[in-house]
This record gives sequence, C-alpha cells and structure tokens, in this order.
Amino acid sequence: METDHEFVKSKPVAELQCFVCGKKTGCNECEYLAECKPRSVSKYCICKECSKLEESFHNYEQSFAPKIMKFSK
Repeated sequence: METDHEFVKSKPVAELQCFVCGKKTGCNECEYLAECKPRSVSKYCICKECSKLEESFHNYEQSFAPKIMKFSK
C-alpha cells in the first residue's frame, strides 16, 4: 500500500515559484509535499537553495515588502 508521500509523488503537481529568487521550488521532489499546507492557502514557497541560506528569512522579508506594496496601490 502506498504511503501519502508516495501517492503524492506519483501525481506530479504544478511547480511553485520561489518567493525569494523566482526559480522553481522543486515541488515534485519536496520531502514536505504530502503535508504541504501552503499549496492550498498560498502560491508562495521558498526553494531549497534559498532556504539553506543563513539569511533566508531576511531575504524573504526583503522580497515580500516590494511585492505587497505593488498590490496595495
């Protein structure tokens, strides 16, 4: 019997874009895909490369501010 993770992996999903760098996040290879709550709530995620950076949360904040300002006009 397939586990949730195996089932999700067998059904390719649309790739999200990294909120920080704009590259694809690698959803289909993500270890958290089966439990991915943001996919149903938001289209924003951070790729593995960006999440490994020590300053990743700061980079996320810096990316978020200009994007939210664009939508609040």
